[in-house]
Amino acid sequence: ERPRPKRLGLPRARTPREAERNVQRLVARAEEIISDLYQQNEHKNISNRTEAIRYLEYDLQCSMLKAMEGTEDFQEYSFFHGQECHGKQELIAKLHRVCENLQKELAEGSREEEELCNRIVLYIQQNIADCNLNVTSIAEHFQISSVQMSKTFRSVKGQKLPTYISQQRIQRAKEILSSSDDGLNEVAEKSGFGSVRTLLRSFKQSEGMTPSQWKDGH
Repeated sequence: ERPRPKRLGLPRARTPREAERNVQRLVARAEEIISDLYQQNEHKNISNRTEAIRYLEYDLQCSMLKAMEGTEDFQEYSFFHGQECHGKQELIAKLHRVCENLQKELAEGSREEEELCNRIVLYIQQNIADCNLNVTSIAEHFQISSVQMSKTFRSVKGQKLPTYISQQRIQRAKEILSSSDDGLNEVAEKSGFGSVRTLLRSFKQSEGMTPSQWKDGH
């Protein structure tokens, strides 16, 4: 029976930020598996040991490619493909070289994600009074997929985009309530809720009270 190493079990990465975390987990897990394999095969003959290492390299390559999903450049990994290793330290050294190259690319991808989300936040703040502002309209403005944009925003900001928009509308409503005597119709319009009914429902869900009750307490 041919020796097979354990699978690395990396989750599928949807964004560069997630892929970067995958790489960090990959390095620690791979070193553990490599050491494990050498220990298990130290009393076996050379041909069996070499075969085990070859299978390990194959599994590492598959896992690395999986970790790289969501990145644009797969060629950073090409020099690792098809090369044999001569000992545990060489295998680990190759793994580290691959990961260093990959992390540089992923760090750039993470910076681009951060910049995109900052632009989205600014756009929302500038257009919060528009009752038609939503995930679809924002994606159309930035000319990107609404699904990918939502995943990226949640990964970077830690919350769903619709939730963030709603929070910003509530915040704008509070600012209007505390700085003017506008009625609920005007507050709903200026904060982008579109109707008093929507304003009342959202405000009650968020604050546990009506806008009028909130205003009286502030």
